[in-house]
Amino acid sequence: MSESTAKPKRPSSVTLLCVFGVYYPGSIFWNTFNPSFSLTVQRLGLGLTIYFLISALALFLGAIGLWLMKKWGLYTFAATFVIFQIALLLMGHLNMGSLLIDAIIVYIGYRNLSKMS
Repeated sequence: MSESTAKPKRPSSVTLLCVFGVYYPGSIFWNTFNPSFSLTVQRLGLGLTIYFLISALALFLGAIGLWLMKKWGLYTFAATFVIFQIALLLMGHLNMGSLLIDAIIVYIGYRNLSKMS
C-alpha cells in the first residue's frame, strides 16, 4: 500500500485574502513608481512614501504565507494592518471604513488559523 499525505485544502476565504494581498501591494507599487504619481510623492514626502512601500512589501509577504497556509502569514498581515491603522490615526486620516475592512480581513484569517501550520 502506498501512503499519501494529504495537504489541507485552502479555504476560498483565504484564497480571497491572498488575492487581496497581491492586488493591494501591487497597486501601491504601481502608483508609487508611476510618473503621474510623482506629485503625490512630493506632497507626502519621502518618509511616508517609503513607509507605504515597506507596508506593501509586508502585505505581499503575508499573502505568500497565507497562500502556503502558514500562521506567520496571518500574523504578518495582522501586524501590518495594526501598524497601518496607527499610522492613519497619527496622520489624522483614520476612518471607520478602513478600520472595518482591516478588521474583517483579520477576522477571516483568524477564523481559519486552526487549518494553518
